[in-house]
Order: sequence, then structure tokens, then C-alpha cells
Amino acid sequence: MTEASPTALPADFAGDLDERTAAGIAAAIGRRIRSGALAPGTRLPTVREVARELRVSPATVSQAWRALAATGAITARGRAGTFVGERLQTPIGRYQRLHSHSDNAFRVDLSHGTPDPALLPDLAAALHALSRDTAPGDLSAHYLGEAVLPALAEALRADWPWPCERLTVLDGALDAVDRLLAAHVRFGDPVIVEDPCFPPFLDLLARLGA
Repeated sequence: MTEASPTALPADFAGDLDERTAAGIAAAIGRRIRSGALAPGTRLPTVREVARELRVSPATVSQAWRALAATGAITARGRAGTFVGERLQTPIGRYQRLHSHSDNAFRVDLSHGTPDPALLPDLAAALHALSRDTAPGDLSAHYLGEAVLPALAEALRADWPWPCERLTVLDGALDAVDRLLAAHVRFGDPVIVEDPCFPPFLDLLARLGA
């Protein structure tokens, strides 16, 4: 015999609900899935049961279910019901769908935002001098040290537009935006973007279900 899957109750969704819309329902369930409150393999109540508990139309719940299913958060198994997904899938983003795998597809490709290496200065001499002139035991030149040089931090703080507690070194703007979105944006949140904007930003938002 196989062990029966745990089953969530309709009342479980009411406590986290911010608004009784499809986006609000999807966001509430998404938060519970990401926090572990709804474990992978948990069987969800039927659409009609959730609609009755939350006092919304079944169409609203169905729309929330479709949004969650699109990210892999939940999966339908026919007559067996709908279950929390084993893992959140990463859908192929619009940038990956539109962009060719070959850099030769375009004469000049401005979409990826990567500078032309031929236009960048040669840093070999500077890196060599930094390595040569570093004092023994200076942790700023090692993985265990501070990522920001004290002199650089002092210069930045002097001209920064507002007081900052700490400075963080990130791997470019995309890494910074990705970390900010992961920390502050939840499933179903509305996000305003520029038009046009950097295409991979849209993929980051799509993966979060924003």
C-alpha cells in the first residue's frame, strides 16, 4: 500500500488572504508553498470547496489555480485532484524564446546588455599591481575578508544620497535586481517596469509569478 497524500483544508487558505481576487488567492497559496506550510505532494481542496470557503466564484479560484500551475507550484492529476508540485519549475522565459542560441544571428545584438570586450580597458596591469602590493594578512584580498575595500566604502558613503547601513558587492545589475525581487516580491504582486525594459527582467518577474 502507498501512503496517502496529506490533504489541505479550505480554511487553511483564509488566514493568509490579503484580497479575494485570483491574484490574491494565488499569492496566499504561493506564500504557503514557499514557506513549507504546504509541503510537496499535498492534495489541495477542490475549486468549489475553496470558492465556498472564501466566498468567491469558482471561476476566480480556477484562475488562481491556472496561475499557480503555470509556474509549477501546483499540478493537476485528473480525477485524483490537484497537488502541490514537487518543485517549482522555471519556465522558459520570453527572452530565451526570442533570442537565438547563436550570437551570429544578429549583426549587432543590443538585447543582452553585455559590453564588447574589445572596448574594455586591459585590467591585467592593475590586477597584477593589486596582487603585488597587498600587504601580508590583508583580508580584503581574500575570500574571508570584506568584499568592499575600506577606502572605497568611505568614498561611496561620502557621496551617497542617503545613509546606508552596509554596502554589498553584487555580480552586476541583473544579480542585484534578482536578489531584490526574491526578497521583496511575492507571487501575484503587481510590479511596474519600464517600457521598453531589459528583457531578462521580465523573465525574473515571470518566474516569481509577479
